[in-house]
Amino acid sequence: MSDFSQIQQQFMDHIRAPEPGSPPLQLEARRMDIYRELMFNNVCGFINSGYPVLKSITDELVWQQRLRTFFAEYDCHSPLFVDISAAFLHFLQQQPDLLLWEVELAHYEQLELKIDILAEVTDQTAITEAEQLLSASLCLYRAAEIGKYGYPVHQIGVDNPQVEAQPTYLLVYRNAEDDVAFMELNPMTAQLVGYVQQHPGCSAQQVAEAMITAMPELEPEVVAQGAGQLMLQMAGQGIIRQQ
Repeated sequence: MSDFSQIQQQFMDHIRAPEPGSPPLQLEARRMDIYRELMFNNVCGFINSGYPVLKSITDELVWQQRLRTFFAEYDCHSPLFVDISAAFLHFLQQQPDLLLWEVELAHYEQLELKIDILAEVTDQTAITEAEQLLSASLCLYRAAEIGKYGYPVHQIGVDNPQVEAQPTYLLVYRNAEDDVAFMELNPMTAQLVGYVQQHPGCSAQQVAEAMITAMPELEPEVVAQGAGQLMLQMAGQGIIRQQ
């Protein structure tokens, strides 16, 4: 490591977690304190805006301590706000004191942010007619993603800070107005959407056959009809598209 790199590292180490004694390069301690708070507040602003619900239901002292620990100990590799927000999720997933529903709520909020900042999708064609669905090579809308949770995290808020365990599938997506929205899926719909996501270029027939295979306890005709209706519904909302 060069002398300049060592100086930079010493400077940042002192900013993140100052040790007793003089700051590096004999810099004035008061100025270092001001700079440290500016950087800390900047990072906190990114995180607070990315996890508003989790912050609102967490004790303020606990939240601040988590932020301080993250700032001092977690090794971020990017200054971009979305990357800092994603790094904070990874940090939370490593904390043994967090409950599962807290970690899942953080994942859900990060998923909303991820969908919100995605670039405009221009290379996936909307499906407007049933005949088009039957002949199209299907794909999942790029600005859509499924989150699978053990708790209904979308119901958590200040007025409802705790929820009972319940398997929950949430599809987060950007709607026609370019706003982030979500829909709760039943297991069959989640499986169908997941198949399209994992098999881009598949046909409606292949999707129906996959659903029939996954549900051998049901009559094939019933499953195929249900799959067709679900695909039409998802296509109508812009979730399933033509690639």
